[in-house]
Amino acid sequence: SFYENEEKRSTLYIWMLGCGPPDESVVLYGRRTSEVKECIDTLANICDTGYNKIIIYVHYLGADFQFIRRWFEWDKVFCDDTRGVYYAIYRGIEFRCELKLAGGRSLAECGKNLRIYTSYQKKVGDLNYSLKRHSGTPLTIQELGYCEFDVLTSLAYITEKIIEDGSIANIPLTNTGYVRNHIRNA
Repeated sequence: SFYENEEKRSTLYIWMLGCGPPDESVVLYGRRTSEVKECIDTLANICDTGYNKIIIYVHYLGADFQFIRRWFEWDKVFCDDTRGVYYAIYRGIEFRCELKLAGGRSLAECGKNLRIYTSYQKKVGDLNYSLKRHSGTPLTIQELGYCEFDVLTSLAYITEKIIEDGSIANIPLTNTGYVRNHIRNA
């Protein structure tokens, strides 16, 4: 994001999507809106062939949803009074807010609390946030690595949650969901 004539603006300059545990993951990325749409629609087509659901965690879905909300015809969106999006469903793909699951902790904090995948820490200082960027802005290998480690840190965090909870289906929407589940079970 950046300011232009005292108005805050933002633009997509890179998107990334990771799949699998971080040490075996595949990380896709692109630079254009059309590529995000094509990727998500391809995944939605897989859901249409019989898979129940694909869950995609976005660390701060509330912010990223402001980009993608107009790109798709949503089946369902659940948010709070401040437009904090908990989840949004599009054709069998459920985007979930990882920040809400992490109890408001930053991605860097989530990385610091990893117990199994400790080598997947969010990088610091490899990306200059003061530069204006867009889809045509060249990115160095170091900057791409910074972006990729954001995805790998997120994959590590969610993989540990899957291990702890026994299945991705058992992960609650929010950190307080663990307390509710504990009380319900008691």
